[in-house]
Amino acid sequence: MTTCLKCQSTRVTTGTFHHEGGLAFQPDNLKWHFSWNGGAIVEQAARACLDCGLVWGSTSPAELSEYVRKHGR
Repeated sequence: MTTCLKCQSTRVTTGTFHHEGGLAFQPDNLKWHFSWNGGAIVEQAARACLDCGLVWGSTSPAELSEYVRKHGR
């Protein structure tokens, strides 16, 4: 069972992040998405807490390190 990283609630749903000029979270089994600034192209697994609203995802450590190496300071 997944618990929220912020409030430790167990009322967590799964979904997908979409990226293209913005960020969107689409809960599993829904045909629409809640969007911040944009559309949907690249998908990444995500979770969202139904109690506090925190939305989070994860990526491979190698991909994250490579991205930070190329684009970070």
